[in-house]
Order: sequence, then structure tokens, then C-alpha cells
Amino acid sequence: MNAQAKPFVCSQTPNVPYGQYCYPVMMVPCMVRSNSTLTLHNLTPGVEGVANQMYGPPLSYYANKTAELIQMDPNRYSYNAHDFDPHMLPKEQQEELRNSKLYSIDVECVATGYRHCDRDVARIAIVNAMCEVVYRTFVKPELEVVSYLTPLTGITEEDIKNAPSLKAVMKEIRAILPKDAILVGQGIGHDIFWLHLQAGVDYASEIDLLKVFRFSSSMHSSISFSLRHEAVSLMGVDTNWHNPETDAIYSMKLYLLFRKSSKTDLQMIRIFLLQQPRVPSFHQQMAKIEGVDMKKSGPCKMFKEELEWAYYLGVPSVFGPELSKGSNSNYAGIVSSFISRKFNSPYWIPVDIQCEGESDTAAWKRWSEFHYQLDFCPGVQPCLRFTSATPSPEVISLWKGEPVDMILIPTSLFTWEEDGAIAHLPSHYESLLTWFKYNKMVRIIIEGALDSEAQQLTIIHNYLLKLFDSAPSLDALHQQICGFNDVVQIPLQPLMDNLSSATYEVFEKDHVKYQLYEKALEEVLATYRRVAISNRAHYAPDGTLLPSLRHLCFGSPSEDRVVVTLVGAGRGPLILCTLAAAQRTKRSVVVYAIEKNPNAIVTLQSLHASLQWGDRVHIVETDMRVYRPVFYSDVILSELLGSFGDNELSPECLIGTERYLIEGGVFLPRDCTSYLACCMSSRIWNNAKKVDALFTPAPLESTYVVQIHNAAVLTEIEPVFTFTHPDQKHGDFRCFKEVSFKAVSDGVVHGFAGYFESNLSEHVLMSIAPRSHSMDLVSWFPLFIPISTPFYVTKGETIRVHLWRRKDEKRVWYEWAVVAPIRTRIHNVDGKGQWIGM
Repeated sequence: MNAQAKPFVCSQTPNVPYGQYCYPVMMVPCMVRSNSTLTLHNLTPGVEGVANQMYGPPLSYYANKTAELIQMDPNRYSYNAHDFDPHMLPKEQQEELRNSKLYSIDVECVATGYRHCDRDVARIAIVNAMCEVVYRTFVKPELEVVSYLTPLTGITEEDIKNAPSLKAVMKEIRAILPKDAILVGQGIGHDIFWLHLQAGVDYASEIDLLKVFRFSSSMHSSISFSLRHEAVSLMGVDTNWHNPETDAIYSMKLYLLFRKSSKTDLQMIRIFLLQQPRVPSFHQQMAKIEGVDMKKSGPCKMFKEELEWAYYLGVPSVFGPELSKGSNSNYAGIVSSFISRKFNSPYWIPVDIQCEGESDTAAWKRWSEFHYQLDFCPGVQPCLRFTSATPSPEVISLWKGEPVDMILIPTSLFTWEEDGAIAHLPSHYESLLTWFKYNKMVRIIIEGALDSEAQQLTIIHNYLLKLFDSAPSLDALHQQICGFNDVVQIPLQPLMDNLSSATYEVFEKDHVKYQLYEKALEEVLATYRRVAISNRAHYAPDGTLLPSLRHLCFGSPSEDRVVVTLVGAGRGPLILCTLAAAQRTKRSVVVYAIEKNPNAIVTLQSLHASLQWGDRVHIVETDMRVYRPVFYSDVILSELLGSFGDNELSPECLIGTERYLIEGGVFLPRDCTSYLACCMSSRIWNNAKKVDALFTPAPLESTYVVQIHNAAVLTEIEPVFTFTHPDQKHGDFRCFKEVSFKAVSDGVVHGFAGYFESNLSEHVLMSIAPRSHSMDLVSWFPLFIPISTPFYVTKGETIRVHLWRRKDEKRVWYEWAVVAPIRTRIHNVDGKGQWIGM
């Protein structure tokens, strides 16, 4: 735990369309207790000096030089400016366009603040490939409007006064757009972002005219053109721009005119556009409207230069600007580009846990949307600031699902005793801080002024240490387990691989599991009465074991001893449980301990000799599926359960043991049921994403055993597959289940948490499911099932998932797909990411 006395000062956020704004960023050299931070924004070259620098030769020289290099004369390429109407095309071409999936979308915004970046959606239009408007609407902005930008957009207060919300509009838009739509537009990425459309879910692909006509060469930085410049130069049209219907129509027309142009022709078109006189942009004619900045001023170079400076200095971490209440897409773009190229140190962003005057989850949503744009980059993390607002349980749960390793506490939140000797935080923050104790690391920064800095900081430091120490302490086993928090592990393959002694030892430390088994065995032994006359096993002439039938009498009457066959004996803990249960119930038992691991057999034989088991225990080295018994079994005992119940193939294994279960005999466990819940954890998802290809060729199409800690469970658990013993599925363990969930809070679904419940006997339940978890049971961590495309859900929304359990002669594997509220591909098809060997 570290503390910092003086806070950093966050600058404004570069949150306008990419490449237009930048602001200073502040960096700290390390996260240690310190009275100062290293600020870099004063070291950055002045904006004026950057703006006045000359970059390369004049554009006319550049255009002609490029034409010369590709051995063409730009004067050959002149365009007879004319408008274009697809309705004048031959009928065959019109029919082709009508059947196409081409759509153009354009969004216009109003100002919700006085910066160029402060905008919200106010008007939308959609045009089909025939340049016909298929959808138009005004939208009521969620934020307060400071200007309707009427001279630019034509939008007035009356237009949006009774307009629908963006959420309602999006339902209509998704109904119009086919899933395989191709979206066309000028800077279409911004429109897609505003409308929260997802590639592969709401549409198939996009075509950005900004990129189609962008001029680039190794001699000069790329140059883009406005839609107006393209239309005036290539079509001779200058109309009412920034009307979404007009912009969408002419975006589609430009695409249709030049969609079949060769690469050479497109390059000459770009040169032609470069040579034409530029049409003055709106902000050049009107820099402000009602005090709202219309100019895309302030080059983002400044922000990028400061990040480069941080890299140059080698600072181990960076504090970035806070997130804006508007769009943060430009900010995300700059950070993403920089981190992906060179910066490997943590990038911290201060985020309030909850803000006064906003909805409870507004601050979390801002962070989550920003992190989503970065594809949940693990190097970008929130620095969670406690506020005077009392966070709701839902908010606390959501932040537990985020990768919070740093907390910022304002000094104003501390309550001091009259003598100034003791400080306190509100109780809800005290309990939250103790939860962070079980994280691998938590850093704490103290923000704000103190009357007596050195003395009071020491008091705060001691108070926080005492608070952490007051949290419940863990025993040695739970401390060891805590070290596995959020660590993804490949599930064991007990049928294919022989476990190591160290692995057995870890499982044997779980005393709760064996207490439950012993209790179940006591219940069974106390009530069990054999109904068959004889329990001696009999075989057909071909060597096949005959079934046990109560009305036949083979040989002499059966012994009074209960025959317990332990399949998968390991190093023998269940043998000890069986003998202890027999002693307490005063039943005579004989145990046949079956184990295929030759190394474990050595341990069992040593244990047999040292504990003098005699004829009470018989050790058999073989596979349970080919075991040839001397006696039919009264009780078949196993611990083949996995984190998801059946994922260690207990159904396939135990059906092979039914042939030597006497009629009326008992399986222990009697059944198992797997459960799922939707889970939010970018940390676990990132850990799964970076699993080495040596272990799985498709990391996000494999399941993992995880001690889930830094996560939020967004739904109640729902049952998936149930298997009973003896088998009632007649040996066919291929299953399909559609599981429906209802979100109990907003969140991002990164995957699913898998659990199991098992009835060991009629009255003994063993469970790792949250609602019925056997206290202190630690043998099984939950199963994490990731999805390749995380998605947002809102409280009360229905989530539907399809899950398959498939098998062939040698393998079993799971496949899964989300079908609502979005559709994902089927994961792990044919076990390409992971399978369990038989």
C-alpha cells in the first residue's frame, strides 16, 4: 500500500473525432509514497511553434510529382462534372442495386457543451443503394443542449422537442438494416460509433469514402477531403450540406460512380481532387455559433508528444486526463495507438466511483465504454476515486468487475476526531477497501490538502494499515488459494494424463470435501440393505460380465460385508473416509480401490502396508472401464466431478461401472448438475486471451479453471446439464441446452462462470454454486467460458445462450454461442480450441 500526498491535476480530455484535439497529460515516475509528481505538460513545445513549422513542398508540386512517378499525366484525367441518378440506369442495373445490401447512414449532432467535441445525436438518415431515403428521424439528445447549431445543421428546438430517444430509434434502425448490410459514408466510423452499431452483429462491413479518396504517398503525410469538396469537384454539385439526407445520398452516389474504378484510376482521381480549389469549410466561415467552438482547433500532436516524452523518459506509469461526459473516442484512439506500438507501462485514468447529479452507473459506463474501445487493453486501468456520493450495491459490484489496482481517496472524505489524532472513512468505503485486501496489489493515493501534511498523512497511513489488518485473516490453505485469484488454468485431463503427487496433495488438503463424502457414506451404509441373494460376479462364456439379477442365485449366499468399489482411488483419501464411515455405522465393508496411475499405486500399496488394512482393502491397478470384479458392488464411489460437473467425463466413466453394480446398489455421488451465470471481468478475459498457443490454438474458444475474484456476476445462475447415476440417458451424453438469463444490473458480458451441484446422497449436497456453496470447499474453482466478442447488457435485459456437449469416439467438447441480445459465432466448433480426451 502506497500513499501520495499531493494530487495530480488532470487536464481536459481529447474526446473529439480522431486527429483534431489534444491536451496535456500528467505523469508520475512511479507509484510510491511521495510528496511530488513529475509533470510534463510544461516541457511540451508550444502549439504555435508546432503549427508554424513547414512540412514538405507545396501541394501542387506534390501532385504533379506523384503523377510523374507513376508515369501518367494528371491533365489527362478531367471529370465532366455531373450529378448522378441511379434511376436513370438500365433496369438490370437498377434491379442489381435494389437487391444489394448497400446502405448509407449519416448523423447530425447538436452541441451539448462549448467545445468542438461536445456533441450528441439529433438527426439521422438512412439511404439505400438507389439513393432513396428509407429512414429519417430527429432524436432527442440525452444531455442538455446548449446550441442547436442551426446555421450548420438546420436543426431547431422545435424539431427535437418531441423526438424519440436514441434507444427507441436504434430499435427501428436495427429492424431496417439487414445483418449483412454494407454501410457507406464519409467518415462512416463516426456515425457507427454514435449509433452504437457492432460489426458482425448489426452489419457486415463498412466503406469509408474518407479512406477511399484519401491521398497518400511516402513523400508526404496523407491528405483527406471533405464530402463537399468531393461532390463539387467530381459531380459539380454544391447543395445544402450537413443535412443528413443530403450527405447520405451523395455519399452513396459518389460510391456508385467510382466503385468499379481501378487502383490507377482511383489514384488519379485523388490527384485530381488535390488540384481542385478547396471549398471553404463551415468553420472557416463561422468559427463560433452561440459561443460553441466550430473550429477543429488544437492539434492532437501535443497529446501525442507528451506520450512520446513519457516513453523517452522511461517513466514506469502514466496518469492520463479524466474522461469527458461526452464522447471519448478520440482519446481512446490516441491511447490505443500509442500503447499498441511501444508503451508497456500502466496508463492510469482517474474515474469517480459515482458522481452526484448523475445516474448511479454513469461514471462506470463512461469508463466501460472507453475501455471497450480499447478492446479492454490490460495496460489501461482505472484509478478509482472515492466520492462523497454513497455508491449503491450495484455500483460496487460493477467496480469489483473492473481491473482496479489503484484507489484515489480525497482528504475531504476523512472524518477527524476533535483532537485530530484519528481519521475515519465512511463505513461503505471501509468495507470496500477490505475487499481489495485480497487483490494481489492495491495502491492508494491521497488527494487534497491537509492542515498538517506530514503528521496527518502518517495518521491516515496507520489508519489504512489497521483497516487492512482488521479484515478476516486467511488460513494457510486459503492464502495459497488467494494467490490463484483470476489466474486462468487449463483444466486437467485425468483420463489422458496421470496426475502428479503434488496435484493429489493440493486436493487432499480440502478437508471439507472428504467430510461431505464421509457423511454421505455414513448415510448410505446406515440404510443400505442388499436385495440380491448373491453378490458374486458371474461372466458369460465369452468373458462378458453378466448383469446382477435379484431372482437368480449364483453360488453361496452373499457375505454380510458391503462391497464398496472406489473408482479413481488416487492416493487413498476416500479409502480412509469409507473405513471411518463403516466404523461409525458398525458396518463391515470391503473396499476395492481401482486406480490406473501406476505411480499412485505405489503410494496406495505403501499406505496399505503401513495402516495394516489387510483384506478390508484390495488395490487394483486397472482402468475402471475394463475392471473385471470378483463381486458385484453394493456401492460405487467416485470423485470424478469437475468444475462444471461433467467436464472430467464422469458420465462416460461411470456408465462403464454400472455393469458391476448389484441390483439395488448405490452410486455415490447420485447426480450432478452444471450451472452458468453471465460474468463481467476484463482481467480474466485478458488473461484467457493471452494464453500461449502451446496450450490452445484458440485461447478465447477454450474453457479455463479460475478462482474468480476480480469479477461481477451479472445474472442469477441457471441450470444447464444434469446427469444421474445410474444413467438414465442410455449412454448418449451429447446434450444441447438454451439457457436464458435476466441481467440483474448493467454490465459487460466477457463470458460465463460455470459451477456444479452434486447430491452425494439423499441428504448430502456438495456444491460450488454461489447460492448453495459448501462452506470452505476449495477443491474446485469455477469454470470460465469466454466469448470472443464481449457485449453490453442493461438491467432487466434477457440474455440467451446456446450450449452443446458434443462427443466422438475419443473426445468430448463443449460448444457455445450467444443468440441474444447479440449473436456471436459458435465457439470451439469441433473442439478446435479444446477437448477432453477419453
